[in-house]
Amino acid sequence: MYNGGWIKETLLLYALRHFEPLGRKTLSKILRVTEGVVRSMVSRLEEQDYVSVDRAGVKVTSKGILELQRRLEKMHIKGIKDFPHRELNIGPSSVAILISGATAKVTSGLEERDQAVRAGALGAITIIYSGGVYKMPRVYGNLEVEAPNWYRAILDTFKPEDESCIVIVFGENYWVAVEAALTVAVKMTATSQR
Repeated sequence: MYNGGWIKETLLLYALRHFEPLGRKTLSKILRVTEGVVRSMVSRLEEQDYVSVDRAGVKVTSKGILELQRRLEKMHIKGIKDFPHRELNIGPSSVAILISGATAKVTSGLEERDQAVRAGALGAITIIYSGGVYKMPRVYGNLEVEAPNWYRAILDTFKPEDESCIVIVFGENYWVAVEAALTVAVKMTATSQR
């Protein structure tokens, strides 16, 4: 079900949802694929009535917005936000993603970091919220006490439900960070559904 093409399509729908209309050249840069690949992807999504194309560029349809929401729900994603706390970042751009019900999957946070790096990110940090406590596995047992700067940054970003996971992904640009975050969510969801 999940593969690189599915993630790229999801990123395309996400980009259009927030910044439409976009031309194929811009989409090519966002997705880090050739314009030919974008053309094929847009064609396939247009056949499904998820996008429309006119002189202004590619736009997402209401059916495409519903499909994006369905995909995010399938990955248990409750939110994707900029993570503006530059003093805590290790790259020019960072994105935080909230994944519900994912804490059982997280062991050390290294798996999520490695997955994000394989997807092109510079790194990632995983924070779990369980029993009313924010933790960075194998680093901080209680962010509020041990790392108040991280604690405040997370409170500014999300209000998670219990057993949620927040993954902060650092990338060379916003789109690399979002794609890597989606990749981490896919991996966590696929593993938890086995």
